[in-house]
Amino acid sequence: MSVMSPHPNALTIAKESMAMSKESGSQVFQTVAMVSMVAMALASLTSSGHMLLRDLNKKYDADKDKGQGRGR
Repeated sequence: MSVMSPHPNALTIAKESMAMSKESGSQVFQTVAMVSMVAMALASLTSSGHMLLRDLNKKYDADKDKGQGRGR
């Protein structure tokens, strides 16, 4: 097992849990790793969606100010 940095991110924790589950054969560590990986994937998708929505709203507002809104 590697030494963890003082401020580990969620991916590091998930990788360590997966490694621990393989070494010990424990189902608990594997479950923790899988749950944290799914949570990270959902958080990543939510963050990406938020950025896309924010950019689309800025474009919509700019077009609306020019008089070229979606309704025209």
